[in-house]
Amino acid sequence: MKEKKESTLSKLMHFAGNHKYYVYASCILAAISAFIALVPFYDMWRILKEVLEVRPNFNEAIHIKSYGWHAVLFALLAMVFLALN
Repeated sequence: MKEKKESTLSKLMHFAGNHKYYVYASCILAAISAFIALVPFYDMWRILKEVLEVRPNFNEAIHIKSYGWHAVLFALLAMVFLALN
């Protein structure tokens, strides 16, 4: 008769002992970090879209700087959430 294989999460909870809430908090922080890490890619897409929409009058692309700083901010924020993990 085959033995039932123990799941990875149950193995992890066994190792966590009395600190199971840290495992759950870590999973939540990792998910938040992963979502926040996607925002800079969206900002880069907005920069490219704006540049392509106004070409060849590139001086009309007025939001590029704010999109760039937004991308930097969210990249740093994702690192902070990952460090908290």
